[in-house]
Amino acid sequence: MKGKKLMLSNFNKFKESGEILFKSGLISLKAGNMSMKNGEYISITASGSRLGFLNREDIVKVDINTGLNLETDLVNPVKPSVEIEVHKSIYKNTTFKAVAHAHPPTATVISYGKKNFEFIDDEGRFYIPRVSVIKVQQSSIASGEVVRRLPGVIKEHGIVMVEGHGAFAAAGTLEGAVGLLSTLEHSSRILYKKKLLDS
Repeated sequence: MKGKKLMLSNFNKFKESGEILFKSGLISLKAGNMSMKNGEYISITASGSRLGFLNREDIVKVDINTGLNLETDLVNPVKPSVEIEVHKSIYKNTTFKAVAHAHPPTATVISYGKKNFEFIDDEGRFYIPRVSVIKVQQSSIASGEVVRRLPGVIKEHGIVMVEGHGAFAAAGTLEGAVGLLSTLEHSSRILYKKKLLDS
């Protein structure tokens, strides 16, 4: 019973976080992904799942080393998010316990052509002193280059933009990672509007 309660608790964290990301406009219907690390396995959202409307079967338990589904149903196999390798790389090279990936519109626009950017509002500067931006030569979705480069950069402030793609946030909890994404987009809107006023 205790194990089942823990599993339900973890699912609720995924469900609440997914709803926040979707209702806040940080992801479209079938975009984004989230995960939590527990020892030698990762619980991660399934490929193509709708984060704003998650069901229990949308959470996949995978081996942290191989990325293989540990609860494979041969009749209806569920695949983890295509970004599984990025999540694995973060967990293997940092001490973070949760990762969330979203496509915040304003922050994504600001990321073009930049190596990093800083916010002008106090809350943004407090939680995210600087936003680093990774640019890749080809498609950044499930990119091997992102897998290699992102862990070393995300260690600094827990959040990284991938130019033209979106943001990865990492923290001790899923709530913490989603909170960083929320702050990122909120402060990016302030920065963007200020630039419009000054132009």
